[in-house]
Amino acid sequence: MDAIITINMDNAAFHHRPDLPGWELSRILRLLADNVQEWELEAGSGWPLFDWNGNTVGRFTITEEE
Repeated sequence: MDAIITINMDNAAFHHRPDLPGWELSRILRLLADNVQEWELEAGSGWPLFDWNGNTVGRFTITEEE
């Protein structure tokens, strides 16, 4: 299996202040890391990733290894 993380950093949550892109990205990744141990990881499963405004900015997906 492969874990794929896709995050689009083109919205305002990442660019409201000069220090926000890294801060917001690390916040999303920490939240993902904190929650992933609770999820049942199997091929085809996936979860949306949200910015601090509540907008969907990405997806964490489990796929079959290619």
